[in-house]
Amino acid sequence: FTNDYYMAIYETTQKQMLNLTGVRGTIEFADAEDADIMPADAVAWGSLTDSAHDSLSHYNSWNVTTRGQGVRSLSSTRSYIAKARAKTGLQLDLPTAAQWEFAARAGSGSLNHNDKDHLSLGEIAWYDENSGGTVHPVGKKVPNAWGIYDVQGNVYEWVLDWKVSSYQYSDFEIDPPGPDRDDAYHVEARGGRYSAATNLCTLVSLSSRWVNSAPATGYGFRFWLKAMVP
Repeated sequence: FTNDYYMAIYETTQKQMLNLTGVRGTIEFADAEDADIMPADAVAWGSLTDSAHDSLSHYNSWNVTTRGQGVRSLSSTRSYIAKARAKTGLQLDLPTAAQWEFAARAGSGSLNHNDKDHLSLGEIAWYDENSGGTVHPVGKKVPNAWGIYDVQGNVYEWVLDWKVSSYQYSDFEIDPPGPDRDDAYHVEARGGRYSAATNLCTLVSLSSRWVNSAPATGYGFRFWLKAMVP
């Protein structure tokens, strides 16, 4: 990567979403006992029309003409990222898939961040065998080697990339950009969720949804921020 960047150590919580955007970002779990520190679990990525639902990247595709991570233009009233920028004064965004995986791996070469599997998946992630069918407060499992929690399980985390099966990140050695656009308008989410099986909660696991899809339980995100150079 030619630019350093920060990624939030926690998945964005319901309370953070409420403070930054005015909504909790959940469908099922707003009244849970620990709702404030549970991840916002039903957040939509974007939309194809200006009249569609509010979302992270409202009516702003990630393609060759709109690239500009952290500075791309977003709807000030309907984009959750734009609202967060206005509240914080920071040019927040989503990570690309390559940035997400690099941070999630924290140097690990295995399918999990648990240092060659000396920890069980249940010690690092909420998934179908230990979640009890619900999301859980962030930061309760063992973090990866760089102190980032819940990169596996709990909720899928949106990234900027379109989902294109033929795209190979290995073809790019510097700043893997992701595809210009998927012809089917599907966008990518990483890491698995609380209801997913073991094989769907790895560092290479991904899900995808049509960009115009309304919010659905199990999809959250964590913020990305370009590092400032002194």
